[in-house]
Amino acid sequence: MTEKPNIADKRTQAPRLLSIGEFAERSGLSPRMLRFYAERDILVPAHTDPRTGYRHYLVSQLMEAKLLLGFRDVDFSVRDMAALLNGAARGNVRRFVEEQKQALRQKMEALRISLETLEGMLGDEPVEPCGLIRTTESHVLSVAIKAPRARLRSLACEAARPLLEEIGETYEPCSAPIFCTFGNASGQATRSAFEPVDATVCVIVSRSTGSVLPGGTMAATLHRGPYEDIGGTHDRLAEWIDGRKLVVAGRVQECYFPFDAEKAPYGRVEVAIPVLEPER
Repeated sequence: MTEKPNIADKRTQAPRLLSIGEFAERSGLSPRMLRFYAERDILVPAHTDPRTGYRHYLVSQLMEAKLLLGFRDVDFSVRDMAALLNGAARGNVRRFVEEQKQALRQKMEALRISLETLEGMLGDEPVEPCGLIRTTESHVLSVAIKAPRARLRSLACEAARPLLEEIGETYEPCSAPIFCTFGNASGQATRSAFEPVDATVCVIVSRSTGSVLPGGTMAATLHRGPYEDIGGTHDRLAEWIDGRKLVVAGRVQECYFPFDAEKAPYGRVEVAIPVLEPER
């Protein structure tokens, strides 16, 4: 008589375990990385032999490994991966994802700026001379903004939209000259492309207003090329001022002129700093 299989024994049979080598091959994570994550309480082996130290994983942990690979590919930190995989972030997954999206956008912006800076090093754009100009006092409408240094022009042009509409100008990106002053009274501004600066955006009006853009003698030059490279133009102007023993007498001023697709595809920016000429 043939003995029937013991179904109860099959039900109580221990789940199949994969060696770390098998698990690595099937998951796409190297044994070294599996050990790295396990030491940080991420994807911990289901069983570790106390005598040999060999690590074994459940087949069901392959799904967790695939999630881990996905988190790693989008640059989640180890701490965030642990929170997401171990359930600590349950209910806050959307917040984690939104924060990571913002972090990736910032990295993309940093890479874009670095790329354009490298392109600027090729020296294809002509270097404009520095000189002294004399300006007259102007009545302006103004608004205060806080913006990362590398995005000052674009955000200043956006902030100028309601000011231009108030004086009846049709708004287009930098459709009229827009002035932006920032830095301290010594003409110094932040050196970091991402550090926020406090700036005042101004548009000139014909009528009298409460705000005035002072006139006077200014050291000035034109910047050509990507706006992200404008730090070099500021440095060149500062060296020119020092070389002529001029005294800085106010905040840095940038004037953003309208874009011209043919003559100035990056737009033109005048960089100016109020100065006092030495007594003769």
